[in-house]
Amino acid sequence: MVEHAADYEWRGEGENAEVLIYAPDDATAERALERALPAARLPGVTSPVYVAASDSGLGWVAVSETHAAPDLFSAPVWGLLLV
Repeated sequence: MVEHAADYEWRGEGENAEVLIYAPDDATAERALERALPAARLPGVTSPVYVAASDSGLGWVAVSETHAAPDLFSAPVWGLLLV
């Protein structure tokens, strides 16, 4: 479950790290949290895990200060890169 923190910002708890989500709405934030939970379970991950998510299928990305795995990134659409 995500908690609305500010405009376009939600927070959720992973197993080993907090998850900070930037998304346009609650439903997108919930989906992003579910997809980011594997990143929050990585051993030694530094909190928070940052997530940017799109509701229109443009993609999503999850990274932390210590981890960024290729399988955690979505393929950008229309040449857009989420940073």
